[in-house]
Amino acid sequence: MKSIAILEDNDALRDSIVAYFDLSGSYKVTFSSAIFGDLVTKRLEIVPDYLLLDLHLFDSNIVDRILHIKKLLPDTSIIIITGDKDKSMLLQSLQKGASAFLYKPFKMDELEHILDHIGIHGSYLAPDVVTRFLHLVNDSFEEMYSEKSGAKLTGAEREVFNLLLKDLSSAEIANKMFLPQYKVIRHMKCIYIKNNVKNLQEFKAKFGI
Repeated sequence: MKSIAILEDNDALRDSIVAYFDLSGSYKVTFSSAIFGDLVTKRLEIVPDYLLLDLHLFDSNIVDRILHIKKLLPDTSIIIITGDKDKSMLLQSLQKGASAFLYKPFKMDELEHILDHIGIHGSYLAPDVVTRFLHLVNDSFEEMYSEKSGAKLTGAEREVFNLLLKDLSSAEIANKMFLPQYKVIRHMKCIYIKNNVKNLQEFKAKFGI
């Protein structure tokens, strides 16, 4: 039977998880605590297959501890359980080695489904989490290119710049920004000048579009 460790400072939730799996018999909870330090200082008799990890424990900033946990328990899949929907937390947790993200409140059978899925596929992201993740990656991608331009753009120019990176036409950009097309074209010309390119073709070549 696969085992679960829990680091969660909500006593009622932690007890509910333990009681659910004691009753279902599908997984065995072998460690349960509200304190990150216990995971480090207490000798675990069984290395858990899964760690249910609250992002906000009293004694630790967990995002910064995920790499430490992965070194301590390299074969343990980490499932983040949190009510914090900060997108940067999502990205950082996944980058540092979390296998799944589950937002509170959740149903116990939902948690069990995620554990089953990870056991087969190695990771799990619910559709709403995937959407958040893709938006965050897209924002980061745009920011990366905006910084790469090195040009000082106005607010409107930067918005046009980011839409050009998505390969939108001037008409599509005008529609999206609720501007006359001639104004968008004027912004595009300013962007070309500030980035030392002559036209849209050179702009695309420079930024790999």
